[in-house]
Amino acid sequence: MMYAGKQGRGRNDGSQRAKNKKYVIRRLWDYLYVYKGRLFAAFVLTIVANLLSLVGPYLTGRTISAMEDGVDFERVFLFAGLMIGFYLLSSLLSYILAISMVKISKRVVYKMRQDLFEKLNRVPVSYFDNNQTGDIISKMSYDIDTINTSLATDVISITTSLITVIISFVMMIIMSPVLVLVFLVTLPMSIILTRVLSRIVKRKYRLRNQKLGELNGFAEEMITGQRTIQSYVQEESVLEKFDAINKEASEAAYEAGYYATT
Repeated sequence: MMYAGKQGRGRNDGSQRAKNKKYVIRRLWDYLYVYKGRLFAAFVLTIVANLLSLVGPYLTGRTISAMEDGVDFERVFLFAGLMIGFYLLSSLLSYILAISMVKISKRVVYKMRQDLFEKLNRVPVSYFDNNQTGDIISKMSYDIDTINTSLATDVISITTSLITVIISFVMMIIMSPVLVLVFLVTLPMSIILTRVLSRIVKRKYRLRNQKLGELNGFAEEMITGQRTIQSYVQEESVLEKFDAINKEASEAAYEAGYYATT
């Protein structure tokens, strides 16, 4: 299982990180490959839904053109009806796509948790000595939930954005070559900005996960040792430490969410 193992603390070089990324992607694909047929169907739905939604602006232009030289109500109603129909059909396909991806992600995450729990039952005791309980709990809950969210929503968003850009580019070539020049000028700047923000977001999310693990580990230790804490009247001291760790975790989560939505 790709989660069972001690995580590096920033000491691995770039080559090792690249290998780890490839390994994680390969392991994730092993889970997704079981549903390759459904994933292909979802990809087709994404293309069709985007095509239908992009037809809308074209029909809007045709509707306006039909009103320029005298109002041709027959054409206006025709294009308006087609536009509404395409948008409704696109929304329906997008809904079916979202439901399909949620079902796939749910099954993948279920299998991941099952494999992780089985793996934890087989690892040596030294693994638990070298890893905080909070980190292990965080991997079983929060990290896998993040994968669930990514599969259910992020994959659709990325695929939709990519297809939208490609189809829009083709339509611009057909309808207005001038728009293509504007697009080609702004594209490099958008790519550079996206790369810079993605590096910041990755760093912020890594810090957030680290702080969340520390928070879970501290909470687990304090709950386990509650009798000892009360015996030595250390409630106030423990509460102050928890507040400090909780504040760091909250700030890290806020910054990660802020940069992710920027």
